[in-house]
Amino acid sequence: MTLFQLNQLDDKWKNAVISSGTLRPKDLITTFFNFVRETHPTYAQSFYETWEDIFNEDWDNADPDDINQILSELCDVLDTIAPIGCSFQSIESDGACFAFVYQIEED
Repeated sequence: MTLFQLNQLDDKWKNAVISSGTLRPKDLITTFFNFVRETHPTYAQSFYETWEDIFNEDWDNADPDDINQILSELCDVLDTIAPIGCSFQSIESDGACFAFVYQIEED
């Protein structure tokens, strides 16, 4: 399953906070992955299988490039499934708060 095959979330997720209070990569990866697993389990299983060695090893000894890649890919997934009119990003006033931010179009 590719990113393009994932269904977008409905409007109840507009401006929903997914993670707050941490920028620790392990915390973000765990939270983001658990959200994807709940909303798109088939994709999450494939993602887990790709990175299974990282998920099952000591995070402190994992290759930082792999950790960054996992985090980047999860952010891409969350942005892809964001409700129409939203993007997945950190909130401007709080860099440790990640949400599906509704993008208001100005005329």
